[in-house]
Amino acid sequence: MGVWEGFFLPYTHTPIQGASLATYARLSKCSNLIKKIYSLPLGALTTSTGTVLPMKRRACFFSAYMVLLLLLVITVGCGERDFQGGVRFTLEVRADVLVEQLASDRGDTLFYETLDAARARTAGGQHAFAEVFAQEFEQRAPEMRLTRYFRDDDAGLTRRSSNAEVVQYLRQEVDEAVRAAVEVIRKRVDRFSPRGLFSRGYFVQRQGAQRIIVKIRQLDDPERFSRLLRSGSLEFRRMADPDDLQRSLQQIINYYEGLPVVIERDEEGVSNRLLDVLDIGQGVVFGRVSERDSSAFNALIADPKVQAMLPRDIELFYTAHPVYTAEGEAFFDVLGVETTPELTGAVITDARIDVDSQTNEPLVSMTMNSEGSRTWARVTGTSVGKNIAIVFNGVVYSYPRVIQKIVGGRSQITGLDSREEAVDIVAVLKSGALPTPVDVVGYEPNID
Repeated sequence: MGVWEGFFLPYTHTPIQGASLATYARLSKCSNLIKKIYSLPLGALTTSTGTVLPMKRRACFFSAYMVLLLLLVITVGCGERDFQGGVRFTLEVRADVLVEQLASDRGDTLFYETLDAARARTAGGQHAFAEVFAQEFEQRAPEMRLTRYFRDDDAGLTRRSSNAEVVQYLRQEVDEAVRAAVEVIRKRVDRFSPRGLFSRGYFVQRQGAQRIIVKIRQLDDPERFSRLLRSGSLEFRRMADPDDLQRSLQQIINYYEGLPVVIERDEEGVSNRLLDVLDIGQGVVFGRVSERDSSAFNALIADPKVQAMLPRDIELFYTAHPVYTAEGEAFFDVLGVETTPELTGAVITDARIDVDSQTNEPLVSMTMNSEGSRTWARVTGTSVGKNIAIVFNGVVYSYPRVIQKIVGGRSQITGLDSREEAVDIVAVLKSGALPTPVDVVGYEPNID
């Protein structure tokens, strides 16, 4: 047996653990093709004229073989049928959120009635959202055009565009968002999943108009993995003016002062329902709420009259992690944060895990691109003495006070619970931001 031939035997005759017949066939076909080139013993490698090949040419053959073999290992991958066991997640790209964001003018009840109806009809994932939205709109306003809400000069969408043209535009935008989401999720899963020698330990594929299937061979922590899949983008936001926020807080307290509150089933008394669930805060801190009372607090703040009392372009965010009382009860701070972010995770070019030299706790260090660096320098330069909120997945991880203008495009995320949390944040930042939110709508353990 020739030396070259010996290299191929383990790869052409040994079954690949967990691989389907199709995967094995692809690998064998490529491997056998290379094998033909090296089917002769090393000493018998000759040209067509019978001349023995020099050592340099033999070395080139060997190098080419090793490169091709490496490419096979990397690119063969695994298909959906390669999975025996493992878990399966079904994700749904929130096309409704994207359509809402694309609307340039949505300040009337017709738009939101149409949006809610389309959401209800597409809840099962069987229908494309753009078409259903158009159908619901035309039922409610047959004489109106969708260009009332959607225009895009770059896409050639003007006031005179037909509803069919608007639907085509929305369909393309949703399709691009789903494609982008598939790639982002694939990168995130790639950082999380185990790998075999010849196949990745996962499978990611689009299903239908707005769904994505993720299968992974081994998974120890499904909840952590689910958070990784649906994680949103990082945002840097200015915070509310402390005086404005505190004035609003007092107005809201006065609003609830003296309103009747049910104490027991057949008894009423007078109390301040807000102060029953909120400890008053200071500065940019609206207050502090226990985990137990968070639902009641959310309901009180959702009152449209209360929302109108908040400072303009300010919304309330919870902190990411609680503080605990001596009795072990968890409380979260509620912060006033601007509605529009100054920067997002799209400007992050690198992220890594570091350790805080003072607290010895994990943190995430980030580097921004040139555009992000310029914006960050401008934002911090005009915010000296003020707080900036670092928001991730809709909660505030930290809100440091700016001491001086920051140049060079560097920042940090602190206040993390564990190194595991830092690892997940780095994975999200390095894989890129999802173009629109993604929900986990299905989970199947131990798939066949």
